[in-house]
Amino acid sequence: QPWPMISTVLLPGKQDTDFALQYPEKIAHTSILGLNNHYIDLCGPQFGRFVLSQTGLWERTKGLAHIAISPATGIKSWQKLTSAKMSKDRMFTPKAIIDHSFPQVKAVFKILANPSSYPILILNKWGSEMVSLIVSMTMLLLHVDRQSIYLDYAQTYQASSGVRQQRLEELRASCYPDDWAEPLPDYVNALEQHLETKHGGIEQYLLTLGLSRSEVQSIKAILLSGSRLSEKNGWLIDV
Repeated sequence: QPWPMISTVLLPGKQDTDFALQYPEKIAHTSILGLNNHYIDLCGPQFGRFVLSQTGLWERTKGLAHIAISPATGIKSWQKLTSAKMSKDRMFTPKAIIDHSFPQVKAVFKILANPSSYPILILNKWGSEMVSLIVSMTMLLLHVDRQSIYLDYAQTYQASSGVRQQRLEELRASCYPDDWAEPLPDYVNALEQHLETKHGGIEQYLLTLGLSRSEVQSIKAILLSGSRLSEKNGWLIDV
């Protein structure tokens, strides 16, 4: 979940209402018992603006009016509307994050490029969609074979089968189809193709985000020196 919400209004020179955790230089960070916690919401403001642009003027006007009249029900209605649009394409969210959440993705990979960050645990509510995106992109950077990446991705869904019913209930409440609780067969190929055709590949994409070549090389050097990622006991842990 995107928390803690730290408003940038409290930061020098910032007067907007976005949250500090959305930007690489202002990642919400805490340290508990020697564990460094970084809170990064991949679906940040840029992602939100893109999703908003995918709705028509009438839908946006109607949605804003509903929110103004009844904030609680209006927000829920708006979330259902956007969910219905995003649910038409399983790759909509991963592609939109790659294309629009530059500050957030950069923040994640800058942490991965820092040797002092390791070992790293990457997680979110269900431990799949957002986590799988980051781990799969990292494995593509390491030139792991596509079958191993897919098996790692699919294993995440198998390991979380105990909470499948809760996940189904949440998907249904948000207007998503039931098959979203299962791995997408073409996920890795679709992800790699998007990175290649739109961004020139994963390495060029990371450079476009603003990472230096030395940082990209650092990620490779750190992770390739450990156990194979597909064994789940290397430096990078997918939960």
